[in-house]
Amino acid sequence: AEAIKEAVLLATKVPFSVMELAIDGLNIAKTIVGKSNLNCASDLGVSALMFLAMLKGAWLNVLTNLPGIKNPDMEISFKDKGEKIYKEAEALANSIYEEVKNNL
Repeated sequence: AEAIKEAVLLATKVPFSVMELAIDGLNIAKTIVGKSNLNCASDLGVSALMFLAMLKGAWLNVLTNLPGIKNPDMEISFKDKGEKIYKEAEALANSIYEEVKNNL
């Protein structure tokens, strides 16, 4: 039972860290908008879409594993932080994409 508990926790932490990496990538991409070579601007827009897809996939994995976490405080923490990151990433990715599209 303890091994399963630890495995579920790890299976939640890994995709959660992927979410954190995706939002970091989006924040970096945002700093480049309007500063990159115009011929590469579309790549920046695509990167925003890819980071968002990465984050959404990871979020589904986190949500899948949450019921297996037997610590209610930890479950709530993952869910609350994950929802915050998800909303921030969605807004940021859409902003980057629209800004790139409007500058082409």
